[in-house]
Amino acid sequence: MHTHPDINEAIHTVTYRLIATIHRRTLASSQELNASRTREQQLRQQLAAHGLEITRLQGQLGTVNIPARFEPNLGYMANTVPLSMGKRVVPQFVRRLGTGEVEMLAGHEGNEVIYVTQLVLTPDCTLPVAEPLQIWFSDLLMSTGDKFDTLAKATYELDDWAAHAEIMQYHCINTEHRIIKEELATLRAQLSLNNEALDGCQFRIEASRVPHQLRNLQGRSDFPMCRGEQLGRRAGGCPHGVTRPGG
Repeated sequence: MHTHPDINEAIHTVTYRLIATIHRRTLASSQELNASRTREQQLRQQLAAHGLEITRLQGQLGTVNIPARFEPNLGYMANTVPLSMGKRVVPQFVRRLGTGEVEMLAGHEGNEVIYVTQLVLTPDCTLPVAEPLQIWFSDLLMSTGDKFDTLAKATYELDDWAAHAEIMQYHCINTEHRIIKEELATLRAQLSLNNEALDGCQFRIEASRVPHQLRNLQGRSDFPMCRGEQLGRRAGGCPHGVTRPGG
């Protein structure tokens, strides 16, 4: 059954318009999402800056009572924590746990709950696209011993605590990656030796004309094995159904 040319043209036109509409709406939604993320990041930065200024002023007035083992949040954390009345604020006091996590206290009420968060770097979407890691930095990042310790100590001193947490997480994952590669290399070497041993056995069987000596068994491989029949040796050391010579 042939379709009328005008109908084909109409279907083609409608399909093209639908695809174009979907593309435009997808592009618009993506742009709106990027703009929302940029605005959210800007607001977080402003909120953190306000919290830092409040802590600084309170310090000048001598009104800050820093909890034991904590320190003022001098812009280290932009996360927010809830108060008892439901309002969320940037924590005034923080404490690094050394595991990539940070304890946070709002510093607005008595007997406050200590919140814990995982440090994660949040790239600034408003900046130009970053360049790939340079060789000197990659060398430090993927090294071990003193070279990596130098990088870790320098990163620890940065104001952005998440940078140190990401560096340590990369080091941990990279170490595990290296161990897995070493295990794979060992397994490949063992597999290569195993293949060589198999090839050697096969060569000796062929060179010794063993198949020719057992040519009466030709076709047996297609027979279904009887219940309980096994290839190889049983506990007595002989194949099933074979009498030990001299026995």
